[in-house]
Amino acid sequence: MNVVVGKAYNHKTPVFSGAVRYLIFSPYWDVPPSIARKEVLPKARKNIDYLARNEFEIVGSNEQVIPTTYGALEAVSAGRARIRQRPGAQNALGGVKFIFPNEFNVYMHDTPAQALFGEVRRDFSHAC
Repeated sequence: MNVVVGKAYNHKTPVFSGAVRYLIFSPYWDVPPSIARKEVLPKARKNIDYLARNEFEIVGSNEQVIPTTYGALEAVSAGRARIRQRPGAQNALGGVKFIFPNEFNVYMHDTPAQALFGEVRRDFSHAC
């Protein structure tokens, strides 16, 4: 089976085995805090519309979606809110997420970037 794995130097995918427990179709992607800080927040601070264009939303500690403002971005930065990507064509997890609980919080998922499977070297992900 063709797969895309974590980047060889920055995001190595751990090697382990596990049993799939369940699937999630049309998943939300809860952006990990490190990816939010290093990748999403800098783009959103330059252009607040970046989040809407890419189907991201900000979720408060009460699990309610909050308006996308610069103040909300600071709440994400401070750990009081998080960023998630809505299900759909742009979602980084694609159409399905395979859950097999493990100590690494790694899971398998689909991707909208199908062209990556045609590459000889396929280490493009954040280690899912």
